[in-house]
Amino acid sequence: MMQFDMAVNERVRMASPRLVRMQRRKHRTEQQKRRDDEPRRRASNRTKHGAIMAARQRLVKRAHCWRCIQRLRGGRVVPWPNLGPPRSRSPAVPFLTQKSGASAIDHAYHCCVVRVLVVEDERKLAQVLNAALQAEHYEVVVASTGEDGFFRANAEAFDLVLLDLMLPGRSGLEILQTLRQRHLQTPVLILTARDGVEDRVLGLDLGADDYLVKPFALPELLARIRALLRRGRPSEVLRVKAADLELDLVTRRAVRGDRLLDLTVREFELLEYLLRHQGHLVSREMLAREVWKEPRRATPLDNVIDVQMARLRKKVDVEGGARLIHTVRGVGFVLREGEP
Repeated sequence: MMQFDMAVNERVRMASPRLVRMQRRKHRTEQQKRRDDEPRRRASNRTKHGAIMAARQRLVKRAHCWRCIQRLRGGRVVPWPNLGPPRSRSPAVPFLTQKSGASAIDHAYHCCVVRVLVVEDERKLAQVLNAALQAEHYEVVVASTGEDGFFRANAEAFDLVLLDLMLPGRSGLEILQTLRQRHLQTPVLILTARDGVEDRVLGLDLGADDYLVKPFALPELLARIRALLRRGRPSEVLRVKAADLELDLVTRRAVRGDRLLDLTVREFELLEYLLRHQGHLVSREMLAREVWKEPRRATPLDNVIDVQMARLRKKVDVEGGARLIHTVRGVGFVLREGEP
């Protein structure tokens, strides 16, 4: 047994220099491979950087809001309301550098993408419209009933609504009339089989921006959609006002009476959403989805929303003046005037 152990040790001793030589040879091979791959790696980095810059330029051209153009042009953000150097790098204001370029481009794309609400109860037609609009790079939301379409049109922000008239639960004309009564100026294109002159006149008089009779040609529908989107929504570039509170959405200035409000980015977006829905109840779920951009929350944001709302209320509602922001216990918030 002892002789066997000695033979094994002698074999290991003789094999050790061979193992060392093999490891050194392997190490030299790896170093040479890395040196050979260095020009290829640098070229790949230049290609990635060029792709990021090209994508940024494409987004600048297709961006339809002032915010995204400011975020994309020049590689950095110009914060609001003044155009001085950036004070903070909050998640709501991304910087477009080589490291964070991909995330900023993704954020800008989702901010600039056109959202279309399709209210159609015929399943096959809704599927065709969904596929055709997604092929044109639109974000599509389909509602199969009048109640679902009415709720989504009120609770979410859309750039265009394709509305059928004969719907279960609530008719398209009722939805259109209620939206216009609530001062929601989202463009509405009616898609219906009613081809009478009286029906067309009634739909247009109630606030529809366009009227298309079924059956229709899909290229014509897409052309009408592009025409409506080119008009834009004037409410996005004008001022929003309630009592003596006024918001300028272009210069990002908030004024209450003769007092300039110093608001953060999040507080301004929160106040803008309340003003756009003034007189109507806004739930915490709506704020989390539309302001915080969290459609599916892993953790509740109720405490965060309450803290931000308390800070905003201290800046907007001063002692001795009329309160504008009100809390509906257990439900949400509402901005309305005429209450002490």
